[in-house]
Amino acid sequence: MDPQILKLRIKYLFGYKNIDMNIDEITVLVGDNGTGKSTILRIIHSLLTLSETESLRLCEYAELYLDGDVKVVYENFDKDDSRKVMEKIFVETINSTNDDIKRLDSEDILKLMTRKLDNYKKHKKENKFRV
Repeated sequence: MDPQILKLRIKYLFGYKNIDMNIDEITVLVGDNGTGKSTILRIIHSLLTLSETESLRLCEYAELYLDGDVKVVYENFDKDDSRKVMEKIFVETINSTNDDIKRLDSEDILKLMTRKLDNYKKHKKENKFRV
């Protein structure tokens, strides 16, 4: 038997739309062309198949609640607040090098921060779906 979809939550679709909708046995999406109806359906499909698609990349976060207390979550870490990420990496870089930071020039600090940022993105990209 196919799982029953109970609820859908999408944060920052197209960078500004938040969607929080209960899904009944019959649910109708209505709206003008270009408002996101097909995108919402593609996001639901992506969540059910655990497939990262272009539609999922259009939002920051999506949750699909299924019967049997199952929840599928997608987090788009590429949409993280870049200022927060950079502040975190900067603080980690400064704290991790302690006294050695005085001997590094700005280019070396930038290289160290870039490596940390690459590792952060790689780690985050590997953990986009949770069930």
